[in-house]
Amino acid sequence: PNGKMVFVNGNLYPLVDHSDAEADETNLYLWLPKTDFATLGTVGEEIYIDISYGSLVIYENTFKLGDHVFSYVNGTEFILSGSTDKYNVTVAKDVDANIALNGVTIDRSSQINDPNADYAFALEDNSTGTVKIVIVDGTTNNLTSGSGFAGIQKNGLGGNLMIWGDTKGTGVLNAKSSFNGAGIG
Repeated sequence: PNGKMVFVNGNLYPLVDHSDAEADETNLYLWLPKTDFATLGTVGEEIYIDISYGSLVIYENTFKLGDHVFSYVNGTEFILSGSTDKYNVTVAKDVDANIALNGVTIDRSSQINDPNADYAFALEDNSTGTVKIVIVDGTTNNLTSGSGFAGIQKNGLGGNLMIWGDTKGTGVLNAKSSFNGAGIG
């Protein structure tokens, strides 16, 4: 749409519009081959991720979604949506990240006695990075972590975690622990 292109493994591909008449919205799709590594970079500096596809780990210049690794341009905004009780979001130590929550539900509380029942969203411990989270207008976002973990986990004194509403401030963030943890902290 409007000439937006995506780089995948060194090749430039156009994004393709697919109209969804029921939702009365336009979706963009890019079908990637089954590879272990792909390079993404968009003119619009936004990457849309459905968290139901796998855990997301954001590193400096690369991110991992499930078993796939992608590179990105610094300053890119990750726009997250989807629901999961299996996966989570991690921002690696000392990484600056821009993230928009666009109707995300991550509930890591249901796996009782599961060693993987951990955090929904976390900044790695003692990170000096700055993580900016925007709550998209008109969305509800639920981040529920397992026992002993905050809904948004941030340990250590360094770095910055900044959370704010979009332009109208009508988005909702519910961040909590299933037991014995903070909502954000």
